[in-house]
Amino acid sequence: MATLDGTRLAGKVAVVTGAGIGQGRSTALRLAREGAHVVAVDVSGAQKDTAAELPDLIEPANADATNAEQWQAVVAQTTERHGRLDILCNVVGAAGIAQARIPDVDEDDYDRLMSINLKSVFLGMKYAIPAMVASGGGSIINWSSVGALVSSPTTSVYGASKAGILAMTRAAAREWGEANIRVNSLVPGFVYPTGMTLMGEEKFPESVARAASKSALNRPGHPDEIAAVAAFLASDDASYITGSSLVVDGGWTAG
Repeated sequence: MATLDGTRLAGKVAVVTGAGIGQGRSTALRLAREGAHVVAVDVSGAQKDTAAELPDLIEPANADATNAEQWQAVVAQTTERHGRLDILCNVVGAAGIAQARIPDVDEDDYDRLMSINLKSVFLGMKYAIPAMVASGGGSIINWSSVGALVSSPTTSVYGASKAGILAMTRAAAREWGEANIRVNSLVPGFVYPTGMTLMGEEKFPESVARAASKSALNRPGHPDEIAAVAAFLASDDASYITGSSLVVDGGWTAG
C-alpha cells in the first residue's frame, strides 16, 4: 500500500494491540502515517520491527493484553509520556484454539481463547476509558470478526468470543457517549496474512481455504485494507459514528 503523509490524526495518541503482525501492524503504521503517535503493543517482540519503520511516531511496548497489571502500565506510561490518550485499537486475537464440536472443546482452551479475544478488549477499555475521559474524549475500535455473524461447525467458542465484542462495544458506546468517547467495532472477513489466519492455516488448512473463497470479491482482504477503515473510525471524519459494527468482509455476509 502507498505511504501516506497525512495530518488527519496529527496530535493524537494511540495504543494498538497485536501490533507486531497482520492487522495490528498495519493499523499502527496507518495511524502513524496519518499523524498519530502510536504505542505498538505486543508480546512477541515483533512490535519493535513495526516501530522501526516509523521510529519518530511509533514506540514499541511489550505487554500481554490479557493481563490487567500490564494494561495499567501501558496506559499509565502512555499518558505520562504524551499527556493524553485519544485512540485505542483492540486488535489482538486468536483462532484455531478450542476449535471442536462443543462436547469436545477442552475447558482450558475455552478459557484461553476467551481471554485472548474478549478479556483483552474488556481490559483495554477498562483502563483506557478513564484516560480518554481525562483527555476530553477519544475513539475506541474493537476487532470482532464475521465469525460473530455467521457460524459453522467447530467454531462455537470463537464465534461467541467475537459476538461478545459486539455486545460489549454497543454497551460501552452507550455508557461513554456523553464523555465524547466513541466506541465501534470492526468486523473483518478473511484477511491474509495475519497472525490469526496463519495460526488457523497451520492447524486447519481446509477451513482456511474455504474461508478464503467466501468473499464476493473472490479474494481475501489485506491487513492494510482493514487498517484504512480503522483510521477512518479513529478520525473526526467518523465523529457521528458510535456503537456501530462496521463489516469489512468483501461481501462474505451478503451471501
